Amino acid sequence: RPDGQAYPSADCPIHLTLLDGQTRHREEWFYKKDGTGFPIEMTVAAIEKDAVHNGAVVVFHDISERKRLEGELQALATTDSLTGLANRRCFLGQLKQEWERLQRFGEPGAALLMLDIDHFKRVNDDHGHAAGDAELRRFAELVLASLRKTDQAARLGGEEFAILLPGADGQGALEFAERLRARIAAEEVVYDDRKLRITV
Repeated sequence: RPDGQAYPSADCPIHLTLLDGQTRHREEWFYKKDGTGFPIEMTVAAIEKDAVHNGAVVVFHDISERKRLEGELQALATTDSLTGLANRRCFLGQLKQEWERLQRFGEPGAALLMLDIDHFKRVNDDHGHAAGDAELRRFAELVLASLRKTDQAARLGGEEFAILLPGADGQGALEFAERLRARIAAEEVVYDDRKLRITV
């Protein structure tokens, strides 16, 4: 398996083909002697003699490049290219899933934070869009550094952001928001020898 664990022979496409003679096409994971792994596409066909499956032909090829490109396409579809945060579409999907979970189970709850960078238009007007981009990137870094593994952050558009905190109650969300606000206010963004402050 991709995590390095061996799977039972009952799941092995070669074993299954030797049992029933059916040709199988699968994506699997191979490991080299040095322990590094790579994805492969595999075809297994039975060798039959006198109506007995006494072997199999296995053809595979490395699909690392295809998987890399698929990963890039997935990232383009779900990630804001400037900040590295989830984009609006991806975040709304995550929000829908969390809402459905809450409808089914109710507990623990969740909190949603909406954030807007103060006076962002002025930064763009006074210092240029590149300075604004630098501010957005630094803001996103600070947000990401503040999240738990289960939290989700997104850029909804422009200088508007959202954070989903699964399992958080109102008090916990308020405390998180205040810590984040203070952390951001304490930072400076240095751009083109100028120091810019971010508040939210």
